Amino acid sequence: MAESSPPSKKQCVTKSVIANEKRLLVETDSFKKWMLEILISRGFSSEEASDTATWAAATASYEVETHGPRKLLSLLDHEFTRSGNCVPHAKHEVLLTLGSVEVWDGNMKLGPAVAALAQARSAEMATSQGMGVVFVRNCNHFGWGPAYALEQVTKNDELLVGNATQGAIPIVTPIGGSNATIGSNAIAVALSTGLEECPTFLWDTGTAAMSWGEVQKCRLEGGDLRPGTCLDANGKPTLQAAHATSLLPAGTIGNALGAIIEVISASIGAGDPRVRSAPRDTLPDGEPSTCVFIFFALNLAIFDRLAFPRGCSRKENVARMVNAIYEDNRDARIVGLRKLRAKKRSEHHGGLLFARESIDAFKQEAETRGVQFPEVREIEVAVEQVVVAPK
Repeated sequence: MAESSPPSKKQCVTKSVIANEKRLLVETDSFKKWMLEILISRGFSSEEASDTATWAAATASYEVETHGPRKLLSLLDHEFTRSGNCVPHAKHEVLLTLGSVEVWDGNMKLGPAVAALAQARSAEMATSQGMGVVFVRNCNHFGWGPAYALEQVTKNDELLVGNATQGAIPIVTPIGGSNATIGSNAIAVALSTGLEECPTFLWDTGTAAMSWGEVQKCRLEGGDLRPGTCLDANGKPTLQAAHATSLLPAGTIGNALGAIIEVISASIGAGDPRVRSAPRDTLPDGEPSTCVFIFFALNLAIFDRLAFPRGCSRKENVARMVNAIYEDNRDARIVGLRKLRAKKRSEHHGGLLFARESIDAFKQEAETRGVQFPEVREIEVAVEQVVVAPK
């Protein structure tokens, strides 16, 4: 059998423009401790607060502003307060166990806390049985989904790990429609590439043309929306965040993916999306207003006994495939490179990098809850500009 050639370690890295930008730096452990204390002050148990604080810091380490800790605090004050769909000290229940598939009832447990448990369980089943899928119904909102997948891939690089979720509110108007009847549903998939410079393939997408978190960010920070992303109250396209009342799908693919997540969720017990997150006293009897989460993992090591091209191992063949797609391919870059570079920036500077608007929101929360926010330092960071195609 011919010897395989070692995979190149550089090909998924593209030449890029470097810009210097201002960021606010907070030490990671100090931020986690602050987030833990904030959640406990809001009535959550130390266990669910700890799991959520870990997720919050992990999400912030990738410079995710729209679906990270700032978003969670907003949800607790607004959507969750209105709907009553987040219950401190709630315990999940396992409703069905069928081989490598489980169905849980989240019982409205804090989203990141139950999500971390379910993603870990999917990985555990995949490690022992080849694959694992956990469906969790009766949930609220779990924030940035890739954090849960990346945690498990970091622990075991033999796994492909991912998740999908219904958006917490019906905010997407399907193509040709006039009313928002689909959530801003999200999908994340992570797996190892075998390449040193960009070791993880990370697909992180919402099925809408943009996230509602991005709209909210635009409202806070100013700036126009991208064309073809939002509608106003009259169902007309708008570029002004203040006028946006619903999102458009990310083309025909986003339209289909968003709808199929809703339909699959119906098989697990999801209710009418038009009343998702509505106040309980407005719901018909027996109609849930919660979300369904889906977590999955596949143990790629089960394929190691197969033969691969040119005498490669499975891992070498994956690296060859990545190189074949991106090598000397102009500005093409591996999916997830932007987030991986953000993670490296956090590691290089020894903490979490935030925009000023997030720090302002955290300091307001600190004052309201009487929990002092950690020290903040303004620094200049070098940001490699990565080509990003619109949805």
